[in-house]
Amino acid sequence: MILIDVCTLTFAWRLFTDVPLVVAANRDESYDRPSDPPSVMDDTHHPAVLAPQDRRAGGTWMGYNAAGRFVGLTNRWASVSSHANADDDTTDDERRSRGQLVVDLLTERGPTNPKTAVENAVDRYTYNGFNLLIADVGWSDDRNPMAIMFEWDGTLQTTQIDPGVHVIVNVGMDDTHMNPEDTDRDAAAVTAQTENARRIRNQLSEHAHTAVTAGEWRSQAADTLRDHEFGVCVHNESQSFGTVSGSLITLHTDQKGSYYYADGPPCTTMFEHIEATLQSENDSPTV
Repeated sequence: MILIDVCTLTFAWRLFTDVPLVVAANRDESYDRPSDPPSVMDDTHHPAVLAPQDRRAGGTWMGYNAAGRFVGLTNRWASVSSHANADDDTTDDERRSRGQLVVDLLTERGPTNPKTAVENAVDRYTYNGFNLLIADVGWSDDRNPMAIMFEWDGTLQTTQIDPGVHVIVNVGMDDTHMNPEDTDRDAAAVTAQTENARRIRNQLSEHAHTAVTAGEWRSQAADTLRDHEFGVCVHNESQSFGTVSGSLITLHTDQKGSYYYADGPPCTTMFEHIEATLQSENDSPTV
């Protein structure tokens, strides 16, 4: 198996009665990049947000809010030269944090079209490549249930998500992946990640057919997050890089959500329930 750094975001969209979204995801990052476990963000945000936080850049890689919106992000293996604003000589550190975009989308008020919001963001700021999932499950009357995948590598592509099991990795989603020549990695790494994502999706799709409840599928997805064969749980000690956390998120139709978080690699770290209550703009509590 080729050892590659990869964030993996798997999710079941509109497969289970009363549970439109189940997410299971690992974050791979440098071991020296600190982060805080999920908590309710600054209460000046409305709708309120439950998300972990990257201490270095102040953003987050995923979370959900009291309006029933989930946002999750993986880095995209795009060559720096593919960025629309790459000729402005900005470095990686000078580009805006992609995690700040996630915060923007989670704290957005009202029924703003997600596509418009992301288009405005990439027009206004310079970002490194990303894959971004926005899913609204319909807790708020002014937001219809929908899920959209955004791919940014200098050009913005959008994909409406159909019901089913889906897998997002650094090279794309499901069976749609980047060409190796468009990435900053070698062809072997791109091929390996593409194949691993396909195997993960096939396995979790089979589990979705046999799982009676969303909770059963979530448990099976959690096992996948612990897996080393598929390259989901990564340990690259020579480069001080690997899987640093895992997230299990469930959003129900009755305005309730749950977040289980492993503050370390899921193969050795237990998922613990995050106790939190989100307050929406109309003061209706969301657990």
